[in-house]
Amino acid sequence: MALVALLMQPADEMPSIIILDEPELGLHPRAISVLAGLLQTASLHTQVIVATQSPVLLDHFEPEQVIVAEREGSESVFRRLDRFKLESWLEEYTLSDLWDKNVLLPHRRHEPRRPGSARGSILLMADDFGATPEEFKDYL
Repeated sequence: MALVALLMQPADEMPSIIILDEPELGLHPRAISVLAGLLQTASLHTQVIVATQSPVLLDHFEPEQVIVAEREGSESVFRRLDRFKLESWLEEYTLSDLWDKNVLLPHRRHEPRRPGSARGSILLMADDFGATPEEFKDYL
């Protein structure tokens, strides 16, 4: 309920940014689509940043709203997805399919995926502000 209250505040009372870590945890899979809708609606009034590893939540967003974070050596690298580069993939697959196939993690594309293994994180930038990955680093 607290999450719903946060995301449904009147626009003039919303904070300038909302950052959530895995808000889908503990939710019924059908409730995740409701959560996605609340995130999208809140993003009309404030910047919303969501860290998730949920393929179900990922499918409710557009590629331009997704930043994939992965570790390269001792650094975290952030890459915003590019619809044009994924165009041929998206004709047949969803974003969650591409996540499962490691297509969204170019440095790990050829590594076999072990069930339950961490592959990186998905950052959903639900906003109308066009923040870049470099600007996102300011929030870390």
